[in-house]
Amino acid sequence: MLDFSEPVTSVVAYPIGDCVIGAHVAVQPSVLPWIEGGSVSPPKIPRCCDHYVIRTKTHVVIIKVRAEITAYPRVISHGEVEKCASTCLLEALEAENVTPTPEAYAHGLRNATQRLVDQMREFGVKIT
Repeated sequence: MLDFSEPVTSVVAYPIGDCVIGAHVAVQPSVLPWIEGGSVSPPKIPRCCDHYVIRTKTHVVIIKVRAEITAYPRVISHGEVEKCASTCLLEALEAENVTPTPEAYAHGLRNATQRLVDQMREFGVKIT
């Protein structure tokens, strides 16, 4: 389980020709408590993007950073997870211009829901 005081790090590497492009990614999550009676609600930040340009004598490197932020409640129903998985699956199918059969869609939705449930349970979310 993630300790909110420690950073999450990863290295992303991709071979291109005779080179390997690598990027070290570090994230420091901060979760602040909600104060009852506060006048300002927490911000809704579903996605943010940024980019950095590094110029060397022989190359220009552009690092694009995209972060998607998801906050799950501590307890959620299986039906709510399935609804979220359905929305994501439909968006992915639309982006790929794919029209599955009803059986294939149902099978894909079951698998997507189960993956999401498993992932959420790993982070301590209780699925009812």
